[in-house]
Amino acid sequence: MTGNLLVAVQAYALPTTYLWKLTPNGEPDRSFGYGKGYVDTRALFGEQLMLEDLVCFADMVLATGWRSEGGQIKSAIVALTREGGKFGPFGKDGMLSLSTLIPDNSAYILDGIAIISPAAKQPRIIISTYVKRDSIAYSVTSALTLEGRLDEAFGTGGFHWSDASVVNNGFTVEDRSERITLYGMHTLDEWDGQPTLYRLDYAGKPALEFNQGQVVHFHTDGKWHHIVEVNGHLVGYGTHPTSYMAVRYDLNGQLDQTFLPPHGYGHFGGALPPEHFESFTQSMAIDAGNQRMLVSGYDITPERLLYSCLVAIPLKPM
Repeated sequence: MTGNLLVAVQAYALPTTYLWKLTPNGEPDRSFGYGKGYVDTRALFGEQLMLEDLVCFADMVLATGWRSEGGQIKSAIVALTREGGKFGPFGKDGMLSLSTLIPDNSAYILDGIAIISPAAKQPRIIISTYVKRDSIAYSVTSALTLEGRLDEAFGTGGFHWSDASVVNNGFTVEDRSERITLYGMHTLDEWDGQPTLYRLDYAGKPALEFNQGQVVHFHTDGKWHHIVEVNGHLVGYGTHPTSYMAVRYDLNGQLDQTFLPPHGYGHFGGALPPEHFESFTQSMAIDAGNQRMLVSGYDITPERLLYSCLVAIPLKPM
C-alpha cells in the first residue's frame, strides 16, 4: 500500500461506504476493487456496512465500522486484501463483530484501531472500545491476532479495562517505546467531564513510569481529542468550555512547563459564538521539520461564513 492513498466516502442516504484506492497522482488504482479502483462495502459483504477508521499492514486493509445486527446497529471490524476482496482468515469471512468479542454489554463503540509490532513478537491489532456495563461506561483496550482472534496474553485475558467512567476519544501507538497512549475524558454526568490520559505497555499493562500507572486527570472541564508521543513528550490538544487547548506532558505524566510556559498548556481558537474555530474532524499532524503541531478545522465568521483553516502551534521550548 506504500505510496497510495485510501479514501473512505460515506454514500449519501445509502448504508454503505465507497473505499477508494488512489495512486500518487490521484488516479483510481485499477488493481483495487477488481478493476474499478474502489470497493462498495455493502456489495462486497452483502449487508449494510459503513466504515470509519482505517489502518494498513503489509497486504491487508483493516477498518472499523457499523453494521446491522439483529435489528440494531453494532460495531464491527473488517479486513480486506490488497486487491479489495474479503480477507477470509479474519473473523468470519473477513468480518469480526464486537458483540462476539465482548458479550453481555449494552453498548459498544469502537474508538480506534492500530497495528503494533513488538520487538521479537508477532504484530497485533489494537482496538479501543467504549463499553457500557451496569450503566457505567468503560474504555476497553484489546489485542487481536491478524486473523481476528483475541490475544489472551494481553492485559487480563485479552483486555485492559479503564477506570469506571473513563471514556476515550482514541489512542496512538509508538513502536520505539512500545507504549499505547489513550486519551479522552472522565465523565462527571451525561454531558460534562474532565480530560484524562493514561498509557499501557504493549503487554496491555499500565505503564508504571507514567504517573505510576494511574490515569492523569486535567483540572478543568473538557476532553482530549488527540495526543501523540513526540521527541520524549506527549503532545496534543482538546476542547474546553471556551476554547481549544494545546498541551504537552513529560513521559512521567507531569505537565511540561517549557511548553507554553508557565503551565505546559495554552488556549487557541476561541470556541464561543459568533466567531470561533472548530475542529470536528479531530485531525492533527506533527510537522517535525519545523517543530510544530498542525490542527485542521474551519473558522466561523460573525456572518456565519465558513473558511477552512490550519492552526500551527510551535513545539519549540520557550
